[in-house]
Amino acid sequence: MQIKELTDAQELASARDLIARTFELSEAVDYGSEGRRSFYSLLDKAVCLAGVFPGSFIFYGLIYSNLAAVCVCTEAHISMLFVDSAYQRQGCGRTLIQYVRGRLRAQGFKKFTVYAAPQAAGFYRKLGFRDMSGVLCRDGIKCIAMEAMTEIRPSAEP
Repeated sequence: MQIKELTDAQELASARDLIARTFELSEAVDYGSEGRRSFYSLLDKAVCLAGVFPGSFIFYGLIYSNLAAVCVCTEAHISMLFVDSAYQRQGCGRTLIQYVRGRLRAQGFKKFTVYAAPQAAGFYRKLGFRDMSGVLCRDGIKCIAMEAMTEIRPSAEP
């Protein structure tokens, strides 16, 4: 297993494909046409900016023999976290969150945030995130604003 920042055009295209494929299988059914358009607009913007302005959106990939999971970040915010269906429920998402948490802590950040899909909120709570809002709807996308400390609390991660 390897975690690396995805930077070249081929890596970013692979990340986009994994995110889109997983979104269609797991979340798209809960979105109307406005939410789907908003999601793909954000995804395409993130891929484009990551390729043109390194550091604007950072794509972290968890790789076994293939790309298994992708976490997209902007500074101290997780914009997207998707795990390929073949690798789900094997700790890939947790591993990427732990990796991002460590990188942010090393950079001096005390907190980081995510706008979690309502069905993913339990996953984030198990990793020490706490709700900052109820369910919000913005541009057709439902989410819960959540925040966690970069310092790992003993009870926050099993």
